[in-house]
Amino acid sequence: MCTRYLFAVLIVAGLALPSPAGESPSKEQIDKLIEQLGSSTFTEREKATKELAAIGEPALEALRKAAKSDDAEVRKRAEELLPKIEMQAESTRVLAPKRVHLVYKDTPLRDAAADFQKKSGCTTQLHDPDGKLKERKITLDSGETTFWRAVALFCDKAELSEASMEDLMQALQQRGGGPGAPAGIGRPGHVFMSGLNEQLILKDGKAKQLPADDRGAVRVRALARNDLFGKVPQGEVIVPLEVTPEPKLKLQILQSIRIDNAVDDRDQKLTQVIPQVEGAAGIGGNGAIVLPGAIGGMNAPRLPRAVAQRISWGGLSQQMPVQLKKGTKEARALKELKGAITAQLLTEARPLITADKLDKAAGKTFKGSEGGSIKIVNVTSEESQTIIRLELEHPPYDKVVPAQANVVAGNGARLVAPPLGAKAQPAPLPLRGGAALGGPAQLLDSMNGLSIRDDKGNTLPIDSSRSRFQVTVMRQANGAARRSDIYTLTCPHGKDKYKPAKVVYLGRKQVTVEIPFVLKDVPLP
Repeated sequence: MCTRYLFAVLIVAGLALPSPAGESPSKEQIDKLIEQLGSSTFTEREKATKELAAIGEPALEALRKAAKSDDAEVRKRAEELLPKIEMQAESTRVLAPKRVHLVYKDTPLRDAAADFQKKSGCTTQLHDPDGKLKERKITLDSGETTFWRAVALFCDKAELSEASMEDLMQALQQRGGGPGAPAGIGRPGHVFMSGLNEQLILKDGKAKQLPADDRGAVRVRALARNDLFGKVPQGEVIVPLEVTPEPKLKLQILQSIRIDNAVDDRDQKLTQVIPQVEGAAGIGGNGAIVLPGAIGGMNAPRLPRAVAQRISWGGLSQQMPVQLKKGTKEARALKELKGAITAQLLTEARPLITADKLDKAAGKTFKGSEGGSIKIVNVTSEESQTIIRLELEHPPYDKVVPAQANVVAGNGARLVAPPLGAKAQPAPLPLRGGAALGGPAQLLDSMNGLSIRDDKGNTLPIDSSRSRFQVTVMRQANGAARRSDIYTLTCPHGKDKYKPAKVVYLGRKQVTVEIPFVLKDVPLP
């Protein structure tokens, strides 16, 4: 089954099935269906709507035109279909998994972890404070598979498990770090927390196998515990789900969940119910259960503190309840639990603004693909360093979150940015005119998204002790705010190599996606 077919089935639940794989509808077929949206027969209008929804992304261009139709019925139905199919298309792109092939034969575990990091692009750390993993070796041929499936196979063969949040918090409290502590942890006065949500931290001990869907970039697992979300109402069951993105993605918040099929081992079909926990918000579109606090701002109902902590840790795993009404016969497991989770996340960091050819860029402005710009004020090149003065206008904060910079302190130690769980906010706005603040660059560099690279694309360090910034926020005539940051960045380099060639703004787009999942043999409490 092709990926697009799978997403269409799960996301557009209850609608007609798409054409068989390999049979893409023609432009004429799509145009005919668009025309039928305005049919005088209700049944024909409904049939055309379902078929266009099942076709999905190939129908987008025609639907965008139909949304401007003079026919009110065509326009209305096209406008209703567009956001669903656009989310489907966005989900397919964003949730495409990283694929890797691991091959080891009696390979020392630390070498294998380094190889896994190289192949997956994910920083991989072994948490080994007691030195238990020093002599351990691994033999594995994973075949080409997804990132999360590769993690499961690697852990199984190496008798490892993923470090939990409790493990990470304990590591953060350690003083002085040590060879077994995750990178960047426990150095008093230097780094309080590294980008833990960008790392895979593994510890000794084989993990218990959990029902999981690890086919995409976001893994969904059913947890064994049944006490995470309070007391279970009589005649119902709560299945806790854990949602974990690949480290390239940052999970911001889980918004809703829809169960399409829940069948137990007695062949009883269980129905989804509104969570009976304090602050339950109700049912959203497509019959999805809307999680409390996920949408609605300040007036949204609140979950109990213990639950809220489990669904609000940006970037790392988040947990959510699936609440089901039991069948009349006592069952021990769910044969299948299928559905989709709507979530807001940040995409993989990528260049959104590039100011290149720095030696000739003074006075030029480079615009970004998602808005914003970089203006190179001047560039001063010296034998051992280059000083770049620039003005950065950020892309809109409601669409893009800047990625962390590559900054070093005056002593050469790298400053590691905090996790990107929360959206960066502009400085407070004055009532009129503008406001400016300034200081050492390290105060803002971890969230500004700026990166300096050489002509081969290598990221170069920025010396924070010799760099400065100034933030200006101006109120424009229309009342909107415009923020610009003026940076003077010092980049140390060798005499004849690693010289700056471009300034890149790295950002993560904020997107809403639907994460389909199918879990098999889920134990019931």
